[in-house]
Amino acid sequence: MALNPAIASEDKVLGTWGDAITLTRKPSGVAYLAIDVKGLSNTLSSQVLDCFTESFKKINEENDLKGILLHSPKEGIFITGADIKEIVKFADQAAARSLSSRGHKFLHSVIETPLPVVAAVDGACLGGGLELVLCLDKILAADTTSTIFGLPEVTIGLIPGLGGTQRLPRRVGYRKAVDMILSGTTLKPAEALEVGLVDRVVAAEDLLAEAEKAVLALYEKDFDSKKYRAIEEAKVEEAEGGAKKRAMVLKSSKRAVRMRASDNYPAPGLAIDVMETGFNEGLEAGLAAEIEAFGKVAVSDTARNMINFYFHKEMASQMAIRAASKFGTPETVAIIGSGFMGRGIAELCLENGLKVMIRASSDEKSEQELERLNKRYPDLAEGKLISVTDLKQLAEADLVIESIYENLEAKQKLIEEIWPYLGEKTILASNTSSIPVERLASFAADPSRFIGLHFFSPINLMPLVEAIVPEKADKTALSRGLAFVSKLGKVPVSVADSPGFIVNRLLTCYLTEALHILVAGTPVQWIDTAARQYGMPLGPLELLDDLGWGLSQAVSESVSDAFGERIKLPDEIYFPIDAGFDGKSNNKGIYVWESNGKKVGVNAYVQESMGAVSSDDEPTPEEITKIQEALFLPMTDEASRILEDKVVKKPRDIDLALIIGAGYPPFRGGLLRSADKMGIDHVIEGLERIYSDKNPRREISNSLREMHNIGRKFYSLS
Repeated sequence: MALNPAIASEDKVLGTWGDAITLTRKPSGVAYLAIDVKGLSNTLSSQVLDCFTESFKKINEENDLKGILLHSPKEGIFITGADIKEIVKFADQAAARSLSSRGHKFLHSVIETPLPVVAAVDGACLGGGLELVLCLDKILAADTTSTIFGLPEVTIGLIPGLGGTQRLPRRVGYRKAVDMILSGTTLKPAEALEVGLVDRVVAAEDLLAEAEKAVLALYEKDFDSKKYRAIEEAKVEEAEGGAKKRAMVLKSSKRAVRMRASDNYPAPGLAIDVMETGFNEGLEAGLAAEIEAFGKVAVSDTARNMINFYFHKEMASQMAIRAASKFGTPETVAIIGSGFMGRGIAELCLENGLKVMIRASSDEKSEQELERLNKRYPDLAEGKLISVTDLKQLAEADLVIESIYENLEAKQKLIEEIWPYLGEKTILASNTSSIPVERLASFAADPSRFIGLHFFSPINLMPLVEAIVPEKADKTALSRGLAFVSKLGKVPVSVADSPGFIVNRLLTCYLTEALHILVAGTPVQWIDTAARQYGMPLGPLELLDDLGWGLSQAVSESVSDAFGERIKLPDEIYFPIDAGFDGKSNNKGIYVWESNGKKVGVNAYVQESMGAVSSDDEPTPEEITKIQEALFLPMTDEASRILEDKVVKKPRDIDLALIIGAGYPPFRGGLLRSADKMGIDHVIEGLERIYSDKNPRREISNSLREMHNIGRKFYSLS
């Protein structure tokens, strides 16, 4: 917990600036510089930078100070970085460079301050917050779970813009700095100490006292900041093996970035270029290059789209956090089913401190799952893992999740069997991916306590959970479900009960369109190449093999039963399905797969049975564009129907769900934001062309036609 020292009678307030900064002189001669921006977080907006600048002017005017202690009284928050709401509004590169330059000028004044300056970090120290403390003489960190350090800018299409590309490698070495900047990952206090990012880790209750001692110790030995920095940087260089090895790190990093980051994500490559400039030409040249590069990426479409995606994700997460604070988080969770998904949910629950009850298809299998979890989590599972051998035990659970196989009759039997044993306030959630939750809720004696929580596979990697709200569900049940999702660190999107919900409905459309153009004669490889060039992690035919043909067929039939031929797999695929084809799992799919998961060619049997074409020729740019439009414009049309059907309220819900649940490329900002960018006129023209080339199984949605007629965009509906 962050400490906010009360201002005692012997303390002297030297100044306050805006609603952000307070400077208080303690009797020891140490000035406490507190950042406490109005609101939930501390961000470095233009206004806050101005306040900081004025506070340091005041510091330099004082004659009786021995040093400065920078801290934040906010619980769990130090400084979370720049104000990205301000960044997304930049009109041009000049405006972005101007803010970065102002920040650099302020940090230079901090470095030039003759007094020792120590940071007492308790909470998130990210982005510009980390760049600020890198300019200080000592960094002490509280030993708390909320204290983390990182430069996450590349995750929103930016690069560090306040010296991070230059000062972090000089503090922790190029190898670690490259890893932190390119991955955007964060370090816990112990990890930060290990790499030399912080100087000490202390108990939270001792943090301010120890930081004050550190300030006084530096003052008493007539500390020379510049000399100290030079010595420490020389040690880091020596530890890395000298300039030659550091150059090799940068060279290999540049090569890795070229291989992994496409032109659609310019930030990683620019970050490496800027770091290399600082390495070859010195700190000042590196800082100048950083300002220039920051200006370039800050106004790019990639950054704007990724920042908007970040906002949407935060909105969804905050909604779940508010639900947790108001309605409480389920503490005991019973999981019925020990298949792949059930195991994943159980592991997540244990990792997040929840008590877990397991019931598999038999007592023997329940005990086996218990044994597996105990071995995997020997510390976490102790006292928090129970095998349900008697259904009466389920009364202890706040939340029960059924995660058995996708079969209506089996789920009905289970719900009717367990319901009499649930507690009066126990919520029952189904992890169904395709069965209408309203139908499942009808089997519960009290449908108000029945919801859907659709997790995505692999659970440990996929952040999305679709929270499905059947008509009779109580708001409290949904809110507690959202709180549970938040506790697991997942992002919930609330959806109305509708076949396929968001992601499976749109993915089925994606797969359907891919298979139709495949049987119409488009080469197999071209379809997947076009999708990957668009930014998808897998092409649709690769995805079909990965998901499994049986599952895809089941979801497709569930969706097409409700929506008709437009989302129905072509007849040509049913022959190989009937012949036992299920994709990668049994090496019977569109492709031939090796045991290590490597794709080694197109399956000749599928080609013959489906009339598919294979080609080793490269498609032309025009052919790539045609395929991409055939895949993604019908998805846009279907997404407009999802809004029309009121499955979700906002276009942003669809975009968020597709990005975090289906791998839609973040640099595009989402399917519907991308449609707005290309123009609804273009979307309509493309769909008319695509639909005229096929049998009349699809027609443009009424809502999309209406948007076109009145000149509106998806995000103008928000």
